Amino acid sequence: MEHIGILGGGTSGYLTALSLEKLMPNTKVTVIESSRIPVLGVGESTTPKLLRMLHDLLGLDLGEFYREVKPTWKHGVRYLWGDKKNSFTNNSLGFISPFLSVDIVDDINYNSLNSVLINHEKSFMIRTGNPEKPYKSFALPHSYAYHLDNKRLSSYLKRKAEERGIQVLDTKIEAAEIDEKGHIDHLVNDQGETFIFDFYVDCSGFRSMLLGKTLQTPFESFKSSLFTDSAIVGNAKHNGIIKPYTEARTMKNGWQWNIPMHDEDHLGYIYSSSFSSSDDAEKEFRELNPGLGEVKTLKFKSGRHEKFIVKNVAAVGNSYGFIEALQSTALHMVITNVYALVLHLKSLEKGNDISSDINENLGEIWDKLRWFIAMQFKYNKRSQSDFWRTCNREADVSGLEELIHLYQENGPLHEVKAAFSQVQEAEQHQIYGLFSHDFMLLVMGFWPKKLPYSITEKDKVYWRKRYALWDQLAGKALYQHEILKHVEVYPEIIEFDKFFETPFLLDG
Repeated sequence: MEHIGILGGGTSGYLTALSLEKLMPNTKVTVIESSRIPVLGVGESTTPKLLRMLHDLLGLDLGEFYREVKPTWKHGVRYLWGDKKNSFTNNSLGFISPFLSVDIVDDINYNSLNSVLINHEKSFMIRTGNPEKPYKSFALPHSYAYHLDNKRLSSYLKRKAEERGIQVLDTKIEAAEIDEKGHIDHLVNDQGETFIFDFYVDCSGFRSMLLGKTLQTPFESFKSSLFTDSAIVGNAKHNGIIKPYTEARTMKNGWQWNIPMHDEDHLGYIYSSSFSSSDDAEKEFRELNPGLGEVKTLKFKSGRHEKFIVKNVAAVGNSYGFIEALQSTALHMVITNVYALVLHLKSLEKGNDISSDINENLGEIWDKLRWFIAMQFKYNKRSQSDFWRTCNREADVSGLEELIHLYQENGPLHEVKAAFSQVQEAEQHQIYGLFSHDFMLLVMGFWPKKLPYSITEKDKVYWRKRYALWDQLAGKALYQHEILKHVEVYPEIIEFDKFFETPFLLDG
């Protein structure tokens, strides 16, 4: 693998290029993108896995990143969703204890310190009163992620790629030619010029120009489980408070995200075109957000290609697959595919082709994510519109039905997994652990018939005191707008070295 070509820039293309440059230093990497295909500037809600890639694996400087990309912090997702008992539910990052919280104070939102911070709309930073060390972080490992503007992120990653010697070509590729063995032989641009590489990475988005269009790799649709296919996006000013969470709000024909950035909220309404016209969706969107500016409408399809690697091509990002935006999985799955790509290429260097194993395992990861997200549509009873009644009645969650039954009969899955091989098997290839499944089932109104523990009066006294301390700490914590400017200049104050418990390891 002397030379790898990446078709498409954007976040997927440049994260792939930077990772290959870092993990395969003897390989030349070229990114081909066209400035005539604009990057859509929308908010991106991420998971902690991106922080590990950016600042641990790729070693991108924290201060520079905060100054140029302007991230905000995300403690989790606030859901206006599911069972109507709770007006909202905080699904916070890190470990959560929702059953304990409900048992002790009849409030699911004391499930963690992060959830209490969400309630107070505060960050994880506090003033110490010590002039030598004026700020203190109490973030736990893996307990926050970023909200990002993907246009700023893509621009920054492009500059870092060029600084690290990655070649970037601005030209529009019109076709790819195949050789007699079915491999991509070369790419052809709109001027008739050819570009030849040893291996090709398709980051061309929904066009899937190499994996889908050229190699005709079958596409497995998720439309029997996920009915949304359109989105309207736009921005609106907020009140100056940068909320530390993504919001997912049930709408008439889908749902709305709210991703808070420094000066405005990035909003999107994901809906089903089978139940709403674009005009009606925009009207509903604007009624909820009166300060909404100019909007854009996007189309998408949920599903994945049958294979991730075909011959000398692999696909990263939407060119391989896309799952409904609920749960902030887009960049998480980009990273998952990038690591799978590196494993494949490193195995080829050793003379081993494990592409069939990688294709099977990666497909399983995507399929299990499909069921997890589809479950949240199937059992969301917040609205009784035609769209939601259809989801409740028809959305296919067959891949989770047995687990849901085990949960109801025996208790939280993460507590009882040792007793059930089906649960242990289900835990494999999950990007969201069993306790996330337990939490979302609880949000939907599923309460198990029994819990595998009992709570004493002594326990209740202890936890009520602990919850009160969390409230006190959150009350004294800083709002994001009070601290993020300081982080740009003094990134050491967030004590990022504590964020990961173990060093990065590409472990298959």
